Amino acid sequence: MTTRLQWPHSSLSISSAFIQVIIGLSLILGASVELTTTVPSTTQYLILSPFTPKYTIHNSFFNVSTAVTTVNYDANSVQKTIPPGTPAYVQNVTINGLLSISRCHFDFYDVFRVGGEVVITLTADKNAADDCQGKVPESISTGGFAQAR
Repeated sequence: MTTRLQWPHSSLSISSAFIQVIIGLSLILGASVELTTTVPSTTQYLILSPFTPKYTIHNSFFNVSTAVTTVNYDANSVQKTIPPGTPAYVQNVTINGLLSISRCHFDFYDVFRVGGEVVITLTADKNAADDCQGKVPESISTGGFAQAR
């Protein structure tokens, strides 16, 4: 599958396996994106502390767009040591208005393939955000990987 990221002055077609490398590079180039990562052999995206308050990914293959918004975003959270009282920890995640099955990950096919809105709400309470509140991402340590979708 090919996904097209719309940059401020150009666009780039990439396979979904390499989308995270491009997102990381876009931070250097000044594009507005959030740091996430894929779990090898799955279509799961891990949710990390956001680097930006909002971004949109345009998928021209399916002709859909997905907006990712961060509630309580604080630029102070983007540093090596997060200052006390700074919202930097994922409290909850909604996808198209529905609470996600986990605040640790979501699936590419359930989000960027169909479009819509992802809302990541942050909290300053690190202890309140100390687990996934649901399903954990697939990994070798949790029993391996399911079949790719």
